[in-house]
Amino acid sequence: MNRVFYSVLCLSAIVTASVLGQDFERYSKNPIPKLNVVGIALSSDASTAKSVIDDFYRKQMRLTLEFPICVDATYKKLGEQKAFDISLFGKSVSGKKYFTVSDSLLELNANPFTFLIIDRTKRIRAFSQGMMIDPEHVSKVVEELLLNLDGKENITEDSGEPNGAEGWQTDLGKQNAKKEKKGFTLSLGPKKELWYAQLGNQAPDFELQTLDGGKTTLHSVLDGKVSALFFWLAPTDPDIALVGAGTGIMTQFVNSLYHAYGLGEAKPGDEEVKNATPEPTKE
Repeated sequence: MNRVFYSVLCLSAIVTASVLGQDFERYSKNPIPKLNVVGIALSSDASTAKSVIDDFYRKQMRLTLEFPICVDATYKKLGEQKAFDISLFGKSVSGKKYFTVSDSLLELNANPFTFLIIDRTKRIRAFSQGMMIDPEHVSKVVEELLLNLDGKENITEDSGEPNGAEGWQTDLGKQNAKKEKKGFTLSLGPKKELWYAQLGNQAPDFELQTLDGGKTTLHSVLDGKVSALFFWLAPTDPDIALVGAGTGIMTQFVNSLYHAYGLGEAKPGDEEVKNATPEPTKE
């Protein structure tokens, strides 16, 4: 890759990441358990993932990655990554660039990264594959799930109609959209509003590795906790540099979320939520 272009990508990621490294603000003053924040690196094996994370993301891109990381070690390259690509409804017009078991089971369409919020019962409650997620929306969903409203993990964040598959989506938004549809609708092909297929469903289980090569599974990682999962590419393939900038931006977003809710650094708000039934934090 052209060194100048590569440097611009890295600088862009670092600058934008610093902008996105903003605080996540709580709205309630209720006590809440900690959020389970986990990065899932997509790579051929744990040692490769660790090398790419340390050498490329941490050293070359100078990114801070403090959240726990597991590995989906089933990565197989299917096509060449592009610095600029067109994505329609979450799918690249030039075809899938890689395969992993997690990508296949979760129907993520081989995007460079995906962000999911999952509740205690392993249901997928929010989804995004975009770089510019509003921290306020994420905070609201996370905090309401941690508060366990009415003991049913209810949320009030209606994402509205998604802007393609890359938009911020919640299962409540999807439910409300379905309720609003009345009568017979004639479909003439793909529409702008496309919902993530697994939104509201229970996340499937599959094998993962720890960075030191140990074995685990997704359900073990979730451990019955409210969780934020971040799937991202970490292969040795030089194509990683082409998607590194966008992925780097999102790693810093996730790192900020980890500090705010995973480590409990977000300051309590002013509102007392009467219907909150949070469970004790698992240490």
